[in-house]
Amino acid sequence: MVNMTTTSRVWRFGKHAALLVVPLCVAFFSFLFRAESGPFWLGSNLDPEYAYLANSLALSAWLPVGHGDHPGSTLQWLGSPVLTLTHWITGQGSLVSDVLTRSEFYLHVLHGLLVLLLCGALWMFGWMATQSGGSLWIGSASQAVILFGMAARSALPRMSPEPLLLTLVLCFAGLVLYHQRLGAQPDGKGPDWQYGFVSGLGVALKLTFLPLLVIPLILLRGLRQRLVFFASFVATLLTLTANPMMKTDVYKPFLGSLVTRTGYNAPQTPGADRLQAMLDGMEQLASRSWIYEKPLLLLLVLFGITGFLLLKSQGAPKAAQFRRRVWLGILIAFVGQFVLVANAPRASHHYITPVLGLLGLVVVLARQALTHAERSKVILGSLKWSFVSVFALALLLAMADLESHRRKMIHTSDDWLEAAQFRKDHQLTERATVFFYRASHPAFAWEFGNYSSRRGFARELKALHPNIYRLNTWNGRIHTGFEAVHVPLDALLERYGEILIQGSRADMPKIATDRSLRTATGRVLQMDDPMLVSSEILFEGSVESIMALRLGEPPLPEHEHVPVPPSGVGD
Repeated sequence: MVNMTTTSRVWRFGKHAALLVVPLCVAFFSFLFRAESGPFWLGSNLDPEYAYLANSLALSAWLPVGHGDHPGSTLQWLGSPVLTLTHWITGQGSLVSDVLTRSEFYLHVLHGLLVLLLCGALWMFGWMATQSGGSLWIGSASQAVILFGMAARSALPRMSPEPLLLTLVLCFAGLVLYHQRLGAQPDGKGPDWQYGFVSGLGVALKLTFLPLLVIPLILLRGLRQRLVFFASFVATLLTLTANPMMKTDVYKPFLGSLVTRTGYNAPQTPGADRLQAMLDGMEQLASRSWIYEKPLLLLLVLFGITGFLLLKSQGAPKAAQFRRRVWLGILIAFVGQFVLVANAPRASHHYITPVLGLLGLVVVLARQALTHAERSKVILGSLKWSFVSVFALALLLAMADLESHRRKMIHTSDDWLEAAQFRKDHQLTERATVFFYRASHPAFAWEFGNYSSRRGFARELKALHPNIYRLNTWNGRIHTGFEAVHVPLDALLERYGEILIQGSRADMPKIATDRSLRTATGRVLQMDDPMLVSSEILFEGSVESIMALRLGEPPLPEHEHVPVPPSGVGD
């Protein structure tokens, strides 16, 4: 008896340890990719990392946030106590000054926390999948799906909403499996407020979580459970987004432009109506998703076929009925996610991360359905081998892509470091510079973050980074660094004699030729006119350029013009 008990304990410990393999791999690749990506202040990394760092710091300093596009509130509220606790343990000076001077350290801490939460959610979901699927292999397979998607792999090194979004989706999927176990009980009670709480966190983090709400609405039984779910969802959402620290004017411009399809969210095709804009978005989203998320989409298609074949099963037990409702909820959520994202003008495959994050749940449900279904052995066998084949193919593609993805990140990091290295090699680090999006420089990273947080740290940042200015490429106006004060170009040139302009190589030609900057008198100052200002491209890298602007020599009076000798004279 003692030996049996000991063996049972060893087996349980072994299963728990085995379920750590995939989370540990995810942690390994997260930190490996993070190291290969370069500093957070690189142009390829600063958006949205510095925006969320600045707004989390604003909350810690009891200042209202200024960024709410997604809305992103969950990550900001999570980051605030982490910054405070980290400063309490390792801080130097005041919290604000320490974060401003050691921003990279704090970003690494926040990124490490997101990785820890994701790995914890992965282990939890793997354990529940093992219990529901009856196999350790199913539990591990449901975990490994997270590495199949390009969007998920790209999110691993980021301090952005996506890693936290994956964590919440895994918690949501775990609740579905927990609900399935509760459904076997006589009362059939479901995790109503738990669904609402996780859903509130998800929608407050990213609006693309919204389609998942249809799943608990289908699974929960009775009006009371649905009301509890909805009430807890609304309470959680409003707590995070509608409070004195989260001004409603943060969300109104973005949500308004999204609904009316104006401004930033206007259709990319000029003159397109809403229907045509949505159709264009669907085409764009479908092509990108098929290119980047092909294995995951194939799994979803197979899951849909399986559900269709099982939908009309007669006399199905209670567990099979629950699986049908989950199947229906996932397919509706997927369609809703697709339509919601396609309605945005810049539809991207990573916006469908919430439903793709449910693929681990799909693996478990497919195993259950194919195991207990009363269907033709030929049909079930074909579906089973189809799932195994697609899963194996996705795993091979993911493993092969991990190394190429790592090399791509190294190459990207090297490209974005070129401009910073040029400034260092040519002793330009202290020169007065006008930055524009996306410039690779710590000062611009904080300018971007400070702009996103209502410029609450302008005074401290100006003391740390003097002679820094920002060019708004939308209207061609220059502002003082970290403030919204317009500075005419001629005033800058008269003060410094020469200024540098650094930013995206793709936008530099527009700034050097097409764009016009206004002087103090409102006169248009064309930068391609050598009589007013001369320009010189000092550096043109793979992704960034640096240009020097100098005051040009004023034109000579008419009577002092030096005559040009005719051709051939003096030869």
